[in-house]
Amino acid sequence: MHRHLESLFAESGLPTLLAAPPDVHLLLLSRAVRFIAYGQSTLVLTHHLSTELGWSDFSMGLFMTLTLVGDVAGSWVLTAYADKWGRRRVLSVGAGLMAISGAVFASASAFGWLLAAAVVGVISPSGNEIGPFKAIEESTLAQLVSASDRSTIFAWYNLVGGLASACGSLTAGWLTTWLTSNGPPSGQADRVIFVLYIVWAIIKLFLTTLLSDRCELEVREINKAMADVTDNVDVEESEGLVRAFELTEQGQVTEPSKVTQKAASPTFSAETRKKLVILSGLFGVDNLASGLVPLDNGRSASERFHASYVPATERTAVMGTLNVVKTVSQSLGPSITGWMAGRGDIWISFVIAGCLKISYDLGILFFFVQAQMIS
Repeated sequence: MHRHLESLFAESGLPTLLAAPPDVHLLLLSRAVRFIAYGQSTLVLTHHLSTELGWSDFSMGLFMTLTLVGDVAGSWVLTAYADKWGRRRVLSVGAGLMAISGAVFASASAFGWLLAAAVVGVISPSGNEIGPFKAIEESTLAQLVSASDRSTIFAWYNLVGGLASACGSLTAGWLTTWLTSNGPPSGQADRVIFVLYIVWAIIKLFLTTLLSDRCELEVREINKAMADVTDNVDVEESEGLVRAFELTEQGQVTEPSKVTQKAASPTFSAETRKKLVILSGLFGVDNLASGLVPLDNGRSASERFHASYVPATERTAVMGTLNVVKTVSQSLGPSITGWMAGRGDIWISFVIAGCLKISYDLGILFFFVQAQMIS
C-alpha cells in the first residue's frame, strides 16, 4: 500500500513541483490570484452591464468585441517587447492595468469609461486568459525548469488556473448572494466584486515584486544570440555590443543593456518565422475547433512543445503571438456555430470541429516527430 501511495505521489508531479525554484511557485501563485479575480468578475460582469446598467444587446456585443480587439493588440505589443523591457516590469504593468480596470468598473457607469477600461486595461469578459501574463509566465517557466520537467510544471500551471477560476466563480456567487440578502442591492454587490478585483491585482503586483532576476532573459541565452545579433550590425556597434555583454555577464549592469535589447528584439529570425507560421496554423485550427464546440486537448504537452521548439531569446514573443492567434481563432467559432444553429444544422459544427481536432492532433504528432528541440 505504501509503495502504491509513493507511486501515486510521484505520478502526480508534486515532487517536481516542490523541488522547483521559488520563482516557479510565485508564478503559479500569481496565476491563481489572477484567475480568482477573473472567475469572480466574469460571474457578475454581464449581469452588471445588462441588468444594472441597462445596456442593449448591441452595446454588449460592441463591448465584448472591442475588449477582444484591445486585448489582442495590447497583449501582442507587451509580450513582443517583454524581454527587451524586462519581464517583471511588463508583468507589473499588467497588474497595474488590472487594478485600473477594477477601479473604473467599481465606480463608473458611463459606457465610454467602462469601454475604455476594458479595451486599455485588463478585465476578462469570459473568464479566459487575457493580457500579457500567460506568454511571459510560460516563457519564464520554461527558462526556470529543465526541459524534462516542463510538461509537469505546465500541467500544474494549467490546473492551478482552472481550479482558481472555479473558486473565484464559487466565492463570487456566495458573496453576491449574501450581500443581496443582507441589504445592499445587487448592483452594489457587483461593485464589491470589482473592488475585490483591485485587491487581487494589488496582490498580484506584490507577488511580481518578489520574483528574482532569474526570471529575466538569461545572460547565457543572450550569449547564444550574440552571433546572430552581431552578424546584422556594423563593426563599431558590434564591439559595443560585446562590451555591454561582458559587463552584463560580470553582474555590473542591472537594467537591460544594449546587448539585451538587441538579443531580445521582437523581430524573428528566418527559421523562427518559418516555425511560427507552422505553429500558428496548428494552434489556429485547434482553437477554431474549440470555439465551434467546447472541446479541449491537453495543453501542457503543446506548451512544452513550442517552449522547446524556438530559441529562448524569441520564446516570449513567439508565445505572445501564438496566444493572439489562439484568441482570434477561438473567437470566430461561436459566430459560425450560431449561424449554423440558425439554419438548423448545428450538427455540422460538431463534424467540422472533430475534423479540425483530428487535423491538429496529426499535425502536432508529425512535428513532434520531425522537429528538433532547441532547449
